[in-house]
Amino acid sequence: MKKVGICTLHDAAPNFGATLQAFALQEVLKKLDYEPEFLKFKKENRHERDVINKLIENDDLVINSIRNCRYSPVDTKNISINSRLKKSRVFLNVSENLYNKNDDIYKSIILGSDELWNVNNPSFEHRKEYYGYDLNCNNIFAYAPSCNTTTVEEFKEFHNNKIDFGKVSKLSARDVNTKNLIKEITGRDAKLVLDPTMLLKSIDKYAIIPDEKDYILIYDYNVSNERKKKIKKLAKEMNLPVYSIGFYCKWADKNIDANIFEFIGYMKNATYVVTATFHGTIFSILTKKQFVSYACLGYKIEDLLKRLELTDRDATGIENLSDIIDKPINYDRVFNILEDERKISIEYLKNALENEV
Repeated sequence: MKKVGICTLHDAAPNFGATLQAFALQEVLKKLDYEPEFLKFKKENRHERDVINKLIENDDLVINSIRNCRYSPVDTKNISINSRLKKSRVFLNVSENLYNKNDDIYKSIILGSDELWNVNNPSFEHRKEYYGYDLNCNNIFAYAPSCNTTTVEEFKEFHNNKIDFGKVSKLSARDVNTKNLIKEITGRDAKLVLDPTMLLKSIDKYAIIPDEKDYILIYDYNVSNERKKKIKKLAKEMNLPVYSIGFYCKWADKNIDANIFEFIGYMKNATYVVTATFHGTIFSILTKKQFVSYACLGYKIEDLLKRLELTDRDATGIENLSDIIDKPINYDRVFNILEDERKISIEYLKNALENEV
């Protein structure tokens, strides 16, 4: 098999989206008969590695297995960086060695996905390799990176006008703002493609299904007081408990510490999903949930809802979530759009891997 390097945020501050987009791209490349490997630029924290290894030894995870999951409420106040999510990294084929630019081992190197080019995101180190520099490969291309709301002026100022994407043979973007930023900086057209998590037709086959049913699932980095009031009102009207996944929420009925496949399972079993994240929105759609998403909190969410004709799921400015959360969703139409977008994205990926014009 041809070896392909993936340069993305697999080792940044962990969240479900970052890990799942990496996993999904890895699996797509395998289906295309490539051998994917994630580039590693820094050594793991020794204590963190020991903790993860201990967890792995005590509780093996099996992909595609369906088992019951029982969790007691998590009493830590920061489970956004938690053991089960960190443990999910074992599903990624990360290089054993730090990347050495003198080694020529990859047929292609892929830049992306995730917010690789968002200079306003403080959760990761902004490396020049994310733009193709100091990478030893004749075919470096981008697959679905995002700058989120970054403006051209912010991008240029952050990089002192030294990033021109000249090392990247083919450019693509996950959202329109990133596509426009690339056009303004380079004069080149970038292909608009799907986030990797939407490339796998049956990513929900990896779901580990929990015992629990009949709950409202929230996936939100930081629930504001205003959103809290609306969610609690919805829960009272629907007579359902509120579960928070991945992030501690002291007023939730339950906080879920999960790995990436348990995350999908909790999505599948939820009665409703309320989210303010891009990948929370994606997995609400992929699991065909009745959901609402706060598009005002990220351009990429607004862009996604527009592309899939789901702008009526935007909870921005909605006083009573119950007014829209039960509104029927034509998932046949959504998945027809998604399938067309998927074909375009896979075709781009195939051509880029073969370095075709």
